[in-house]
Amino acid sequence: MRYTNPDGNAPTDIIIRGKGNSSVTIKTELIDIEVNASSLGVSFGGNYTLDGTAVLQASLDVVGIFDPTGIADGVNASISAKKGDWLDAGISALGVIPLAGDLAKVGKIKKDVKIIEGAIDAVKTEAKVEKSVAKTVEAGSQKLSKVGEFTKKTEVRPEKGPRQSRAEYTTYKNKDGKTVKTYKDSYDRGNKYQGRKPLRGGPEGREQ
Repeated sequence: MRYTNPDGNAPTDIIIRGKGNSSVTIKTELIDIEVNASSLGVSFGGNYTLDGTAVLQASLDVVGIFDPTGIADGVNASISAKKGDWLDAGISALGVIPLAGDLAKVGKIKKDVKIIEGAIDAVKTEAKVEKSVAKTVEAGSQKLSKVGEFTKKTEVRPEKGPRQSRAEYTTYKNKDGKTVKTYKDSYDRGNKYQGRKPLRGGPEGREQ
């Protein structure tokens, strides 16, 4: 079953609009519908696209309050039944009945909004990580990580030798900041690994 708004201007997937022109779009093949949920006092803090079963069902609960046809609640009940979650299936099924169904969901809506907000936080975190990685690659550059009690620094530099494209200098430091190991990995222009040379001293150091 796939439901599309009957006004001739069908939205894509589920779109829930909140306060301050904020919105969430939930990717699904089950239903296409758009509702304005700003009356709930919810602001999503921007415009986000989400997916996943948990956020889909949470959004269907919210949509069910504003959907006069009861189809959103019917879709939600079907998903819960397939999962064997008969309590949620029953609550969603009640949602098909105007007023009575909405009253049955009163205790769930706050939880549903938190699920949606949690999915938004996950998207924000993922975006920050991707941005951080992009900056590291763009800088060409240095990356710090923890390996046990040691701090590992990897620095990528263009290689000076013929037929070589880059070198990766890796340094391990202990908790006191003392360098305990340094080595260089070389790669050719086809990105094929050429070998490793242990070093001592600075990042480029001297061969051991």
